[in-house]
Amino acid sequence: LAAITEAQGKIWHNIEFKGIEHLPKKGGALLVGYHGALPLDAYYFLAHCVLERRKLKLVVDKFLYNAPGLRLLMKVLNLTPGTINGCVSALNDGEMLMIYPGGLRESLLSDEN
Repeated sequence: LAAITEAQGKIWHNIEFKGIEHLPKKGGALLVGYHGALPLDAYYFLAHCVLERRKLKLVVDKFLYNAPGLRLLMKVLNLTPGTINGCVSALNDGEMLMIYPGGLRESLLSDEN
């Protein structure tokens, strides 16, 4: 599935990752980005990390994690609820986290001024 997702990103969106060699091989890391309505770059980066055997957790809004029927999907995709304690704990455990502050709410409802 990861190989198909990465291929889709390369074919449809011409996506490529630069500087990935600078990420630490061990220890925690926090990757921060910005996304619009759909965080496609996060999906493609997650697929790339799976293929490279790098463990990455995507941080999602905690309301998604508690939505009926989504908890199992979130666990399978290695998504974690965006709580302060959860993120600090993951970083202290040496995990690499990807977070998009504001997320969908900010991208759709932000004030342009």
